[in-house]
Amino acid sequence: MTVNQAPSINAPASVGTVGGGLQIGAFTATLRAAQFSVVTVRLTSSDATRVLLSPNATTPGAAAIDIDVPQGQTAVSFHVQGADWVPSSAAGNVTITFSALGFNGD
Repeated sequence: MTVNQAPSINAPASVGTVGGGLQIGAFTATLRAAQFSVVTVRLTSSDATRVLLSPNATTPGAAAIDIDVPQGQTAVSFHVQGADWVPSSAAGNVTITFSALGFNGD
């Protein structure tokens, strides 16, 4: 019997810097194998007080979002939004995690 490793999700290594109250994107993550059914990809911000995620330029950001990838397709598009800057805010790094059932995050 042969057991194959699950395909991975190819995500951007960095999306750069986003200022408070601003938005950058669109960015693309890619499933390294097309599926025969819809795949839901979850994107999660490690610090929602600094960075929120959105599936497009018009949807308000959230700490985590789910994006459905249609059958046979592999691309996930998303935007990154900087949370509003307040006097007590400080710059810092935030990790975006990508996950999908049957895939390994990159």
